[in-house]
Amino acid sequence: DPRALSAAGIMTILESRSGQIWIGTFGGGANILDPATGMVRQLPYGVSTPGAVSGPNVTAIVEDLRGNLWLGTDGGGLNLARPDGTVLAVFRHEAQDPGSLPANTVYALAVDPSGQVWVGTDAGLARVIDASAAPGKMRFEVVSRAEGLSSDTLYGIVPDARMDAIAIDNTIVGDSGHVGVDEGWQVQAMLFDDVLAKTLDYVVANMMQPDNLRVINVSLGYNFVAS
Repeated sequence: DPRALSAAGIMTILESRSGQIWIGTFGGGANILDPATGMVRQLPYGVSTPGAVSGPNVTAIVEDLRGNLWLGTDGGGLNLARPDGTVLAVFRHEAQDPGSLPANTVYALAVDPSGQVWVGTDAGLARVIDASAAPGKMRFEVVSRAEGLSSDTLYGIVPDARMDAIAIDNTIVGDSGHVGVDEGWQVQAMLFDDVLAKTLDYVVANMMQPDNLRVINVSLGYNFVAS
C-alpha cells in the first residue's frame, strides 16, 4: 500500500522546509509522507544496505540549515541524509575516539539558530563540530555528568533565542513562561512532569551556550550548563 507506513509505532515527526513529513517509526525505519498526494515513501534501513538508515527504530529527526536531515536511532547511531532520504554518513561511538558520538542511542536532536547541531544520547550531550564540513571531517564535542550535566541520558533539546541549548533529562509537557537564573541569564522555562507532580528534588534541565562549557546552578533544582 503506497499510503501505508512501514510500522504502526511512531517515535518522531518532522515537517521539512520543503513541506514533506518525515516520520521515524519503531521497527520500520523512516518514512517520508507527501501531504499533497498522501503517498508514503518507506526508506530502506539496515547496515547491509548502502545509503540506508542504520536502524529500524528512528527516535529523532531534525533538518539543518543546509537542508540535510539528521536521524537518530536506538542503538544504530546518528545518520546524516540528503533531502531525498539517501544516507550520506552514519556516526557511531568509537571507544578509542573521544571525538566520536558518545553513544549509539540517540534520543534527541536540535539545530540552534546559528546552525549548530546538538545530539542528546544516553551517554551525554554532543555538539557536531562544523556540521557543514564533509562527513568524514565532522567531530563531536561531548558534555556528560563529568562536566556537570544532571544526567547522561537526555530526552530533549530546546534551543532558545539566545542560541543556548537546553538539554532535558525528563519529559517536556508544555511551557510555563520565563524563569530568571543567576548571572543574568533568562531562558524559556519548561513545565516538566516532575513539576506537575510538585516534586523538585532532582535536576531536570541543563543550559548550554555555544562556546565553552561550564555549569550554572539555579533555583528550583534545575542545573543549567553554559558553554
